[in-house]
Amino acid sequence: MSQTGEPAGIVVPATSMSARAVVNGMNWTGDSYRSTSSMSGTARWDPDRFDPDRRDNEHLGMYNRIHYCFGAPLARIELHAAIPELFRRVKFSGLLEDPPPYRANAVLRGPRHLPMAIEGFTA
Repeated sequence: MSQTGEPAGIVVPATSMSARAVVNGMNWTGDSYRSTSSMSGTARWDPDRFDPDRRDNEHLGMYNRIHYCFGAPLARIELHAAIPELFRRVKFSGLLEDPPPYRANAVLRGPRHLPMAIEGFTA
């Protein structure tokens, strides 16, 4: 955004880095913005139905705002306990893809996946 504006009556400073989602198509300062297909109902799948086997799922994990996961704080606490225990029990010998494939998205950064070679496991 290059200028301060008021979309939907909300003052948004030009320096704002807040995340935004266009739920309904809109025109603002002469520009047209289409709604996101996952929220507009034009998607090929039901965005409000949980389906862990959904194809083409670029999920947002424990994101924020409209996509915020209610269980995210508990999941983060569990990960702080589980990951050190995993590294204590498993010997990793390296990445299977080095460097791993990264997302081409400025907002959701990081590896697309992180396949690793495992040498051994102790109980």
